[in-house]
Formats: sequence, structure tokens, C-alpha cells
Amino acid sequence: MFKNLFSLLTLGLVVFSCSKPNDTAKKALELQISSVKFEKSKNLTADNISEFYDKLFITKTPPRNMNKNATADGYPNEFTIAATDIVGDSIINVNLPFNSQFTNLTSNASVKATITFKSAVEGVTLGGTAITGKTAEIPFEILATELTKEKLEAGPFRKDFEFSKAGGTSAVKKYTVVVKFSNDKSDKCDIKQGEFGFIVAETGANAKASFNQHGTAPAAGTKVFAHYPTGNSGKDGLTAANAIEFELRKGKSDTAYPTGGELAVTNGAPASSYFKADALILPEGAFIEADSAPGSTANTTANVCPITGNSSSSNDGQQLKVGSTATTAQIYTFRVVAQDGVTKKHYKLKINADAPQ
Repeated sequence: MFKNLFSLLTLGLVVFSCSKPNDTAKKALELQISSVKFEKSKNLTADNISEFYDKLFITKTPPRNMNKNATADGYPNEFTIAATDIVGDSIINVNLPFNSQFTNLTSNASVKATITFKSAVEGVTLGGTAITGKTAEIPFEILATELTKEKLEAGPFRKDFEFSKAGGTSAVKKYTVVVKFSNDKSDKCDIKQGEFGFIVAETGANAKASFNQHGTAPAAGTKVFAHYPTGNSGKDGLTAANAIEFELRKGKSDTAYPTGGELAVTNGAPASSYFKADALILPEGAFIEADSAPGSTANTTANVCPITGNSSSSNDGQQLKVGSTATTAQIYTFRVVAQDGVTKKHYKLKINADAPQ
């Protein structure tokens, strides 16, 4: 399954004994693994975290910064297998966060794991490599054909691996590694008030000229959040007819954002304006679902992802925009699907909604 010596620890191990099958009887090797971890600094592709390291963590929206030096919005420094997932001295469970949108590796992954023993070892080998001390760094390769959504959804897969120690009587210790999706699946799919955000830009998507300029004009890099109408108190989002609505409202004369609305005063965002909800916050593991067709209702579109600004027919990032008649409100409908891949809620975003009264 794996090419390297530790084809073993995450997805199974292969060990070669120097002894011939009938040479001497094998006895149990007194060796116990107390922890297994993957460190960010050892699992990089150039200056970014590797594909494999990314898959150890639950997805987030907005997405994490993949740069190795990112802090607040980056990846944790390590992924440690929980002590409860090391069962006795023979089973190691590797639980990957459940992800119904899991994407397969684009190429074989070179991975490094660090294992710690309960006590120091000496003269022990794994795949022909000598191990001495209490910890060992194990490099191995995962084939792109092995870590796939289809195989993970089919159920856990198991591999045995052996540590060995030569002597008068060859001693071995066998572990079984079980790799699987975690059984924990969140059903959270809410966009809360103050979480439907847009990062202001100089030009292009979320151009600052599209927003309310009264008082202090929004600077590039700041965030504008869609309005959460009071009418949402009676909506649960469980059906399209009861969708929860957010608004980018036309600006109110002489009144600054947020009280005076999010968009330019009087007529709202001009016809050339387009947006991306690049500061939209979703529950961990949740994702956006849009229809494959635009929809048939006038001034309502159903096939645009608000985060990317792409539609089912265009990837230019410019499809979350004002209507053909700029002063007319344009509605975009979509759904937020929870990590479990089943639970979902319906939402609307109305651009150039009526100005505040």
C-alpha cells in the first residue's frame, strides 16, 4: 500500500524480518507506543502545508491560510492522535474529520510522523531501519489512490505492522492501525447575525465605491456585514419558502454604515458592482450548496455561490452582482449544509434592498 518504510503508521505498515521463517521462534517484544503525532513544520510543500496535513483537520469557512507561517487563521502546529485512540498496546485509531466534500489527493503524499514510546528502546528495527531512544521520526509515502473519499466512506481499513529486535530469540511487537472517518458529525448549519461578511477591496469584487461612503468611507481590507432583518425571527430556514434573509441595503442619505445601510447612498451599488462574501463564517465542516440552474423567478438567482461569486455556468467570480436594472433588488438563494452532509438550511441574500427608514 505504501512505498516507504513506515507505510505502516497511518495507513498500515510493512515490516521485513531478517530471520527466516523457520530460524527461531518469535517472542513478544516489550515495546509500547504512547503517542503519535504529525507536525506542521515536517509536513510542508514548499512554504505551504501539505495536502495530507490539510486533511487531518476539519474544514473551515473562511478557509485557513495554508502558509506555514500563518498564525491566527493558519493551521495548528501539530495533529496528535488522542490517547483514547491508542487502545491497549495493539490498536492505533487514526480518525480523520468527517467530510462529505472530501477531495482526493492530487498526487502521492510524502508524510512524516513522530511516534513516542512509553520507555526508551534500543536495537529495535522497523522496516529495516534502526530505532533507538524514546521517540522516532518516521517518513513514509501515501499513494494518491489510497486516501480517497470512496475508500474512507466504505469503512475503516486496517493494517498490521511489526517492530522487531534481533537476538537469541527474535522478538516482535505488532500494532494494527485503523484509518477512518470520525463518527462525530456536526449538524450545525447556521449563518448568524454579524457573520455574513464582505472584505472591502479597492476595485473588483467588493469595490469600496459600492459601499456607503457617508462619514468614514470603508477602507480596503475592512469588513462590511450584511444586515439581518428583524423578520428573520419567524423563519427557521428549513424550507425555501421560509429562507433566512440577509440584505445589502441601499444607503440612507447622511447616515453612515451600519445604521444607514451597507451600500452606496440613494440608488445602492451601481450596475457594474459585484461581490464575494469572502468573510462569511460557517460552522466548522459546513459548506455552501447552490442549484445547477439559475431559477425562474424574476430578480432571483439560485445557482451562485456567495463565497466565490461563481455560478454553475461561470467561474469568473463576478456573478454575485446587482440586477440588470441596478436600482431593483436582486436576490440570491442558496443553502448551508452541515458537516454531516444531510442537515441544511435555506438562505437569501438581497442586494440593493430598500434603504433603512
